[in-house]
Amino acid sequence: MRNPSPGAPMQISVVGPPSLSAEQIRAYAEYKLFSRLMTLGRGVCDIQAVVTAHLPDAQATCTVAVDLGEAGCVRTRVRRTGAVPAVDAAVETVARAASRRLARFKAKETVT
Repeated sequence: MRNPSPGAPMQISVVGPPSLSAEQIRAYAEYKLFSRLMTLGRGVCDIQAVVTAHLPDAQATCTVAVDLGEAGCVRTRVRRTGAVPAVDAAVETVARAASRRLARFKAKETVT
């Protein structure tokens, strides 16, 4: 992951499945990631997501890595039936982890 300058806009990269609905899944994942992680403020620098789904109702995997700058990185991998449920679960899981990581990092900064 890159190390952007403070205040740089959040960068989101989503790679979707090789199917007819790939653009829809990528757009959905981008929207979910942006809308859920923008609430964490400037702590989120870079987001990488990979969604794999071979058939619409088959098992899908969503892997997400979020660069939190000086606070580090959080990652998750979630498997669900269908790409949309996999994206939803991965976004919620990584958002909670990022929120906890940023809170611990900010608490350390105020102590030192």
